[in-house]
Amino acid sequence: MTSTQSHRHLTFAVPGSLQTPTGGFLYDKKILSGLDADGWTVTVLDVGTGFPFPEPQTLQRAQDYLLGDGNPSVLVVDGLALGVMPETAAHLSERRPLLALVHHPLYLETGLTEEQRRDLFESERIALSRVRGVITTSPETKTRVCEDFSVEAHNVWTVEPGFDRPETLPPIERDGPVRILSVGSLVPRKGHDRLITALAELTALDWTLTIVGADDRDPDHTRLLRSLIADNGLHDRVVLTGAVPDQALRDAYLSSDLFALASHYEGYGMAYAEAVLHGLPVIGTTGGAITSTVPPGTGLLVAPDNPTGLCDALRTMLEDGQARQKAAEQARRSGAAFQTWEDAAHRFASILEQVA
Repeated sequence: MTSTQSHRHLTFAVPGSLQTPTGGFLYDKKILSGLDADGWTVTVLDVGTGFPFPEPQTLQRAQDYLLGDGNPSVLVVDGLALGVMPETAAHLSERRPLLALVHHPLYLETGLTEEQRRDLFESERIALSRVRGVITTSPETKTRVCEDFSVEAHNVWTVEPGFDRPETLPPIERDGPVRILSVGSLVPRKGHDRLITALAELTALDWTLTIVGADDRDPDHTRLLRSLIADNGLHDRVVLTGAVPDQALRDAYLSSDLFALASHYEGYGMAYAEAVLHGLPVIGTTGGAITSTVPPGTGLLVAPDNPTGLCDALRTMLEDGQARQKAAEQARRSGAAFQTWEDAAHRFASILEQVA
């Protein structure tokens, strides 16, 4: 094997199946598909589920699995797993070029105890100090990695997600209730509870809400959301679909009039970008990278800890058809400029070449 050929081999470790319906796993899957199409030989290692709080036996298997892989190629490990394996990162970096892919810092997940937050911060800080470099999915996450974990900026790169352009877009205006779509796993960070609570104040207006996202990642939070729906008498207005196939998700965007997601924090916020790409006006927050993901003029963003502001933004978009139309038109213009997954994979490949 020539030196150039060896540089075209990659081992990619992920904490679960690439078919897991989250933005992070979709990113991993699309990047790997693009690398494969670009001539890379990619070996995918599934190190197990439950990260960043895996069962002890899962963590041990993951460590043994990674350390037992004798492939000398570049190794990329999804930060959801690597961030809780600092010692493993140290050993791996002695054997082969090691990169961490950080979607967002683990300690910024919503719902953690202070002890969990401190432990995750320190674990990820040590792990990232051991790698040859870090790939982030947004400039915001790069800033957090550099400032919070003291990683040198020249060792951190950003590869933002790409997108598959939809063949059709939904009509800008149609009769009937305003169909609101929210996309994201039912976990505290996505703020679905705040969205439901805000909409419960607006039942005099004509709207429906469909929430698409895996409902098995945090059963307690899913039960909370169902209770909020029941307690506010919203069964005929709010639907939790659970995870759905790709085509059903595309259909959901096409059948909606407005996108709303009250995330506390996003390392990028792919669902927001997908909404813009599909020409939908957006209501969101300013948590993390969302302000750079959602282009100006495509909707309304409020602080994550501002329930009154969220309610007011929803009221504005529900009552003012012209505001929705103006935001939808800007979303179509902005979405047309989004990069493709092919673009993102080429950028990712160029970084791998540098590291190799």
